[in-house]
Parts: sequence; C-alpha cells; structure tokens
Amino acid sequence: MTTAPYRFAAVAVVVAVSPAVAAQTDAPDAPPTKVEITTVAKGLENPWGLQFLPDGRMLVTERPGRLRIVGQD
Repeated sequence: MTTAPYRFAAVAVVVAVSPAVAAQTDAPDAPPTKVEITTVAKGLENPWGLQFLPDGRMLVTERPGRLRIVGQD
C-alpha cells in the first residue's frame, strides 16, 4: 500500500510546524481571550463549511456531500 509515506510526511510536517506555531501564540503581554461555545445543531456528520442566510438560518455542508439548513428551531 502506498499511503504509509504520506502518513509519515503528514506527521513530519505537524511535528516540524508545531514549535513554530507555539512560539507565535506565546504572547505574554496579550490579554486573555474569553471564548464562549454554544451548540446550535446536533447530528451533523463532519460539518465542512457554513454560510449565513439573510434570515439568520445557516447553510451547512457536510463532508459526505449533504447540504443542510439549520434554523433556530
């Protein structure tokens, strides 16, 4: 199987980039950021992207190829 070299390459890239990313995010003078997480929809399979509609609903694409409309209800 030919996927083993690609897996190794992906791991090597993550390991090589991780210290650089950590160095960029270590900002001692930056104020802490407050983050709030709210679940707006359940049962989605690998949500891939979203776009808000003018009426407040969202179009959500899923990796298997489905397009869902998520509303407040």
